[in-house]
Amino acid sequence: MNIIVFTGPTLSASDARQELEATYLPPAAQGDVYRAALTQPVAIGIIDGLFDQVPSVWHKEILWAMSQGIHVFGSASMGALRAAELEAFGMTGVGKIFRAYRDGTLEDDDEVAVVHGKEADGFRVLSDAMVNIRQTLLRAETENIITAATHRKLETMAKNLRYPERSYTRVLEIASGSDLPCEELNTFRRWLPKGKIDQKREDALEMLRLMRAKVQAGPTPKKVDYKFENTVVWNGLVNSAGLLHRDGSFSGNVSAHDILAELWADPELCLQAYQYAAIRHLVRLAAQMSSARISAEKLAAIERAFRSDRGLSEQPAFEQWLHNHGMSAGEFAELIENEALLHDSALTPSPFPHRWMIDWLRITDRYKPLVAAAVQKKTVTAEDGDELDAEAATEALLQWYMERLDSSNDAANAASRAMMGYLRNDWEDFLSSLAKRHRAQQQVTGS
Repeated sequence: MNIIVFTGPTLSASDARQELEATYLPPAAQGDVYRAALTQPVAIGIIDGLFDQVPSVWHKEILWAMSQGIHVFGSASMGALRAAELEAFGMTGVGKIFRAYRDGTLEDDDEVAVVHGKEADGFRVLSDAMVNIRQTLLRAETENIITAATHRKLETMAKNLRYPERSYTRVLEIASGSDLPCEELNTFRRWLPKGKIDQKREDALEMLRLMRAKVQAGPTPKKVDYKFENTVVWNGLVNSAGLLHRDGSFSGNVSAHDILAELWADPELCLQAYQYAAIRHLVRLAAQMSSARISAEKLAAIERAFRSDRGLSEQPAFEQWLHNHGMSAGEFAELIENEALLHDSALTPSPFPHRWMIDWLRITDRYKPLVAAAVQKKTVTAEDGDELDAEAATEALLQWYMERLDSSNDAANAASRAMMGYLRNDWEDFLSSLAKRHRAQQQVTGS
């Protein structure tokens, strides 16, 4: 079965695979759980996640994954944090660290944070997690290696350190300059190599065992008791994070944001996509306001017509179309629902998530050419470096853009007006797209 687990410094993929056969990915950052969910796994496990370097895993992408029928588990590190926060919504938390966060015994994120190397270095851990230090000191007291008073003082010393500086070595250095008994500290130092506890690792292994048991039992799709709401912020994440093409015929992963950048640089094409998305959005709003519902029979009829018009009546051809257009079955069902709403004469068209413009590209068979252009653009900018984007001033870029329009073409003029309004909230992305497009054309034409 398709299972995805995010891990790294807490537990290596090779060690994890001894407990559970799965696809193991590096520590999760914002957007990674969403991207993983697009592949429709049975379950996703979160052990490690990034804290400081990039935005962390967003709660809403986990909620979205569960709303798609995916079981999501968390333990040990970032997974324990998110599971404690989302247990009420159906995320499964595992282990002592998760329970401590859930019950309020632990509150600070830095309890599980560590400094670690890159993936090429095997995520080598360069500091010690506070949760591990706490458990180690508790065992040392239980085994009469240190007294309760020494336990408390060493724990305080560790907690007072910033997490990148936190280690047993550093704590003992500080302790050696205190009034703690030297012999007791030396005994603790000798005991540490075999006595210390890696609670994060133990919790991670416990989660993998639970996931294995659940999967072997043949789980049904996850059921949630909340309605997932699409918001402007959520659509922004989807646009920037969503992998829309996973076909090996292209040389890289392309996001909705990359495709939109290509679309923005073609004003007339963009206007058509804009109009489609605007009408679709406003019809959906009208349906929500009137509590309109589309019958299963009508949805089935719309789907049959849609597939028949494109020669997709046979399932293999349909599945290949979905693959070529980077769509999941759930995304296709949403597209059909919106098409059905557009056909409902009782609803009045009345603007929309950017991703609906991409649906228009799919429907009109313009999707793959723009994906190819976006992949090529990524290659060009990767070779040239980001500093090239700043070479053309904003005014010059806009002049270049407008010169590409035929001033005698009413559609082009309308496109430019519509796009200036549409891009008000995406101005920096628009200019960045133009700069890349301008640079790419210069390389091709030598102008």
